[in-house]
Amino acid sequence: MTDEERRKRERKLGRQLSEIFGIHFEEMMDLLGDPPDYSKLDDEYWLRYQADLLRVLSPQLEQLFYDDFMAAAQRFGITFGVETGSADSLQFIRNYSFNLVKGITETTRKGIQDALSQFYEQGDFMLEDVAQKLYRFYSPVRAEMIASTEITRATVEGERASGRELAERYGLSIVDIWQTARDEKECELCRPRDRHIIRDGVYPPMHPRCRCGIRQEIMNEERQIEYEAGLEDAN
Repeated sequence: MTDEERRKRERKLGRQLSEIFGIHFEEMMDLLGDPPDYSKLDDEYWLRYQADLLRVLSPQLEQLFYDDFMAAAQRFGITFGVETGSADSLQFIRNYSFNLVKGITETTRKGIQDALSQFYEQGDFMLEDVAQKLYRFYSPVRAEMIASTEITRATVEGERASGRELAERYGLSIVDIWQTARDEKECELCRPRDRHIIRDGVYPPMHPRCRCGIRQEIMNEERQIEYEAGLEDAN
């Protein structure tokens, strides 16, 4: 995926998430009332919230996963059947998308509850102040952050799944190598991992808005030792 393609996907997903957040923010404020009462945000509200997030996130993350699953294999001159990618993609999305939406929802619920508790303790507050405080959980900034982070994750997980499939089917010794964007936005957290073989089980995204990826290479154990020795010499 090129940088331009990535930006287009981020903008699209961020825009759709922002629209959903906007709708649910208005509904949330209406339900809370004046003075705001957290107990009025019932389970039905959160179920609608989760359903809308899944409706947007699942198909786009699934497509990203599938595209990179196939592209990773093709880089080694191997083409998988459609059913292989679909099966892995479905398994990934069922597990990950649900947990992602669950996490977003739990963060939002706790954030709203904590913010309202602070206002209750103050005793004297305006509804506009409450709305301003709660808006950050539904803001376009949060939508963009989620879009950027999860596009990275879906892309990397697609490549990892492809590598595992290649190893199982063809006995290939495939290693995953961390790859940063190598630009002015490269962060101190990810920079030390650039070009290194991933051995600790930690993969991108390393943090919110992480733009890192992985590069896969066929390397036997001897070649891995040579590769890592070369990195040490370069440093």
